[in-house]
Amino acid sequence: MNQFVEAIVKHLSKVDAPSPRTAEQWSAIPRHIRERSFFSARVTNTAHLQELKDKINLILAPRTEQNEDGTYATRGIDVATARLELKQYLESIDYDPGAKAGTIQDLSSDQRINLQLNQNVRSARGFGQFIQGTAPGAIDAFPAQELFRAEGREKPRDWETRWTEAGGQLFDGRMIALKADPIWEAISAFGVPYPPFDYGSGMWVRDIDRDEAVALGLIGEDENAPVPDADFHVSQD
Repeated sequence: MNQFVEAIVKHLSKVDAPSPRTAEQWSAIPRHIRERSFFSARVTNTAHLQELKDKINLILAPRTEQNEDGTYATRGIDVATARLELKQYLESIDYDPGAKAGTIQDLSSDQRINLQLNQNVRSARGFGQFIQGTAPGAIDAFPAQELFRAEGREKPRDWETRWTEAGGQLFDGRMIALKADPIWEAISAFGVPYPPFDYGSGMWVRDIDRDEAVALGLIGEDENAPVPDADFHVSQD
């Protein structure tokens, strides 16, 4: 997955929202508020939240800094480095997970930090891909997309069932729909039309060109490609 300016802008535009809410409670918050908020379930420490946001920003957008000798160097990090630095930060503030040590509720556990980093990075990149893929010209050339497994999982979800139960159509077992089809929001645990569509998901989307979309009966040969609601991420649900 490539990095996009849109992904970086989306991440940076989010407002820190420290809160004791659980993931389930956050899911009940109107989408337009969630889309503009930077949060992590049960994280109430503003400084911790900012550390997390800064690490994600360095993964998405390495920055150039001036060294003491006047030379310049680009600073960027990967998930492993970000995880280590977040653990060191939590140690510096004497974070104690207590009985939750080693669980997903332990803010210093690999499982929790990996989820925080990967989910936010993938969400920003998914948004960037969505914006570029639905721009004028791009959506006419590639009006549809396919949901496919990009990464393996030990216990993969049954996405075909999730797809069909949400109203999606299968084409020889492939999950394909127009980019403007409401199916994308319907399968998303977050109510957005771009991946990831659930926590820790290994699924992603790839473009389907006009010729294939026409052959599948998704769009007429001379029909203009329908465009998704550009304001979905700030709409009043």
